[in-house]
Order: sequence, then structure tokens, then C-alpha cells
Amino acid sequence: MASADELLREAQYALQNVGPGSTDEHKYTVRAKSYALQLIQKYPHSIEAAQARDILGQLNIQIAKPASRTLARRPLANPLRSPATARPLAVPANQPKVNRFAARPTVTDNQWRTIFKRFTAVPSGKKRVFFGILLLLVVLVPFSLFFFAGLLVLYAFNLPLLKQHLLLLLGRIESGK
Repeated sequence: MASADELLREAQYALQNVGPGSTDEHKYTVRAKSYALQLIQKYPHSIEAAQARDILGQLNIQIAKPASRTLARRPLANPLRSPATARPLAVPANQPKVNRFAARPTVTDNQWRTIFKRFTAVPSGKKRVFFGILLLLVVLVPFSLFFFAGLLVLYAFNLPLLKQHLLLLLGRIESGK
């Protein structure tokens, strides 16, 4: 028979191996869930059971809290089923599904719309001058292509910085400085 510490350790190990790029993500999710449920069923009032409930919470599985110790000692109408035995609860229909691997929630971003509207409002002569300067930099300055590739990588990983710099650039183009 496995102890509470061993079950918790196995559940934690399985949870650590659950990842968005893991090839065995489903297998480790099932293992983490199985070990955590075993722990909660065998030791419902232990500290490890509380940690196992946290693990199940990270897997978007809600577990009913155990009955108090005084209620667990009452004689049962059905001796085969203990009230301390935890079963997964269904997630309410109105609760949104949580993706624990998402970096941030997806929302509509009005800043991109604002940037696009401001760019289209810039006179075409100023746009031609701006793109002409960029083209001259790429053609005349050796290795400037590497600089622009580096900027592309930097902005790909930091979109708020790209928005900030685009807004500053549009402000300068609009003001004529």
C-alpha cells in the first residue's frame, strides 16, 4: 500500500510532465489525476490530500471537500460508500474553460485598430518618404538587414513594446519632426 507521501510525489511528478509541447501530455494528465484521487480517497483529511486537491484544481477538476471528522464517524446507511470518499464534481456550464497553458487571456485589442487608423490617415507623401528611407537603409548600409531581422525577433516576443514604438513613430510622422 502506498503512503500519502509517495502518492503525492507521483502526482506532482506527473503534473510536472504535463505540458503544451509534451508528447505524453494525456498520459501524464491521467496519471496525475489518478494518483491525486487515490490520495484523496485514502487520506481525505491529510495535508497531502489538500495538496492533491490543488493538483486537481490545476487540471481543472473540482473535488468536493471532505465531510468534517465528526460527520465521518456517524454510522452510515450504506457501509460500502463513505462520505469521505471524494468524487469529481462536474464543472458548471456557466464557468469558462480555463487553459492553464495560455500566456494571457485573449481579448480584442483596440490599440492595433487605432494604430492602423492613424497609419492610414498619414498622407501618402509622408508614407513614401518613410518607406524610401527604410529601403535606402537596407540597400546602402551593409548588414542593416541583420538589424531589421533582430528587431523582428525582438518585437515578435514583445508585442506591447512594438505597439509603443509604433505609436511613437506615428506621432513623429504626423507631427513632421
